[in-house]
Amino acid sequence: MSVTVFRCIFLYILFLFPKNVVDSSSDSEEEPFPTVGKILSPESFKVFTYTENNLNNLKENEDSHYRFVNTGSSFSYEFNSDVKCNEVKYKDRLIWIYLPKESENGFPEKIIVDSHIFVVFLVFQDLLKLYKCDENICRLISEKQSSELNSSKLGLYTTDLENLVKLDPSKIQNNHGFEIHYNLSDQTNTLPDSNELIKCTEIQYSYQTLWKYGLNESGDKYPYKVYFNSFIGAIILDFQKIYVIYKYDGTHFHSSSTDALYGSTESEFKLIGENDLEITKTEYEIIKYPHDNAFAFQFKQDSRCTEIRFKDKSFWKNLNQEQVPELLYINFSKRLVMIQTQVSFLVYTYTDRWTLIFEGNTQLRDIADDKPQEIKHEEPKDITKDEYVFRLGKKPFRIMEFSSKTKTILVLIGIFLLFLIIVCLIIFIK
Repeated sequence: MSVTVFRCIFLYILFLFPKNVVDSSSDSEEEPFPTVGKILSPESFKVFTYTENNLNNLKENEDSHYRFVNTGSSFSYEFNSDVKCNEVKYKDRLIWIYLPKESENGFPEKIIVDSHIFVVFLVFQDLLKLYKCDENICRLISEKQSSELNSSKLGLYTTDLENLVKLDPSKIQNNHGFEIHYNLSDQTNTLPDSNELIKCTEIQYSYQTLWKYGLNESGDKYPYKVYFNSFIGAIILDFQKIYVIYKYDGTHFHSSSTDALYGSTESEFKLIGENDLEITKTEYEIIKYPHDNAFAFQFKQDSRCTEIRFKDKSFWKNLNQEQVPELLYINFSKRLVMIQTQVSFLVYTYTDRWTLIFEGNTQLRDIADDKPQEIKHEEPKDITKDEYVFRLGKKPFRIMEFSSKTKTILVLIGIFLLFLIIVCLIIFIK
């Protein structure tokens, strides 16, 4: 019995103070085991609002004050016309607050959160603010003036008894921040049958016809989705196998077409290192996300990725040592790629190639109002986590993660239990 007890004590101590325990066999050639990507949840955010008729009654997360949409990979708050958003918090830390004398941009009309890449968009009438979040805080990384292209001027129409009927955008629209999607099918990750589509027969911008069923190169096809992208000034029609792109130059739209991304896989991305060779699979971890056709490459510290290619075409190169990539995120459903380095945050969208649409500096200090100001920021002490990783066969198995505070508590409990066991053994032996 005593041998069994001491064996249990030994195993418990190993559990409290583990290292990465692996088998002795070499697995340098095996496929990296995918892990599930972390996502932002609405529960991490607090939105404080009031109505114009009740200025002194500030409400927290009052769902009657806004339209809330959660697609899994993003969620958004669209405030009612009589509602003012006064304050936004992330994990009880301030992101933005309205200051009567300083807030020149007024109140945000919408808040959009990309759950996968940890980005928050505050949409004002003439301004867009972008914040990059980690597990504890959100930092302002960029401000962008509103584009000349305005989604409120976009009209999607169907035909009923030979009459054009405008589709209600609130029923088909998902705002993902970098792009607005109009879904004309209930199926999001598979190609729909034409009978399952909302038959959009005409698309207008500012009441001028951009596209009409049967008259363009799409022929007798109805669009599966429509994308509105103010970052590149384009309206993109998705016909499953091709994109028809209407690019706005400030006065006119110019159309073009290209092959769509459907059918593309992660293997079409090449991660290039020294001597123009692909880096080994031991230099990164593959992350899978539960929403969309989305995944990521999490680079390890010793990784030396210097170039990223898609279908053998280069779209990113490491021009200096500070640009070593930490994460490459790919979402085919959103036509979006994100590259995060030690100092920058790059976002690409796909038209006929991956085009850089946004670049932000991730080393900015946290700013919590409309007037940028230096705020001293101390990271919370309890943010380091120890990973408990074992292997079952050749597959890593992640048991759990504990913060340093939790670990300390467990150690104290373990010491107390050890003391009780020793006392019991002494009594038993006597």
